Amino acid sequence: MNRSSRGTKNGRAEKKRRNPEREIATPSNAPAASWNERLSLEVEGLRNLSIISAWRLLLYQPNYYLVKKWQAVLLNPKAHARARKRAIIAFARQLFIDLWRWQTGRRTPEQLGWVMTQG
Repeated sequence: MNRSSRGTKNGRAEKKRRNPEREIATPSNAPAASWNERLSLEVEGLRNLSIISAWRLLLYQPNYYLVKKWQAVLLNPKAHARARKRAIIAFARQLFIDLWRWQTGRRTPEQLGWVMTQG
C-alpha cells in the first residue's frame, strides 16, 4: 500500500466521523462515557468553580487571611499572568481546605475572617 492511498476512499480522504453525544458529554447526560471521562469532567467543573469562588472572595472578603496573603500578586496589574494563574490556583486550593474546616466545625467564619450576611 502506498502512502497516497492510505485513509482514502475512491481517491478522496475520509473525514473522521464525530459522535455528537461525546462532544457535549457531561456527567449527567453521557451514559456512553466511561467512568474516567465522567470523573475528569467533574474534576474540571470543580476546578472552574473553585477558581471563580476564589476570585469572588478576593473581591468581596477583604478581611479573609488568604486575601491578605495573595492580594499583592492577584491585584497587581503589573504581575505576570503566569504568576497570577499560579496564585489563584493556590488560593483556590487553600480556600477548599478552609471550607472543609468550616463544614467540619474546626473553624468558624469569624476565625477565618469571613463576613457572613443573610441571603
